[in-house]
Amino acid sequence: MLIEPGHRLGGLSSGGLGFTDIGNKYVVTGLARDFYRRIGRHYGKFEQWIFEPGVAEAVFLGYIKKQVFASCMANASIK
Repeated sequence: MLIEPGHRLGGLSSGGLGFTDIGNKYVVTGLARDFYRRIGRHYGKFEQWIFEPGVAEAVFLGYIKKQVFASCMANASIK
């Protein structure tokens, strides 16, 4: 189960920190790399490291909708 006590899933990424200061992009792998590639698809690029908070939130919500675990945000379930 994933619990988010607020109203926005994604922490700093979906809360406004959309300018990522990344030194060596090759060290970013796994889910984080997938996240930046999904952001890139939104902007028509392979990867994107600078993005709007709403785009990040949409990516995180997409992750939740594809999973089979329960989630709860501010007393409301996402289905």
